Amino acid sequence: MNLLSAFEQMQDKTATPVSVTDRNGHARERLAEAFDTTFNVLILVYPV
Repeated sequence: MNLLSAFEQMQDKTATPVSVTDRNGHARERLAEAFDTTFNVLILVYPV
């Protein structure tokens, strides 16, 4: 797999909206994506 094909595969992914509650009880909206590697699953969570 070359870098370009890996980038193209990442572009096909869609982020899933999730709600995270902080310690103060406030619900925060975030987007989450998961990436599968040979030995790990990486989960990326970022603010909207």
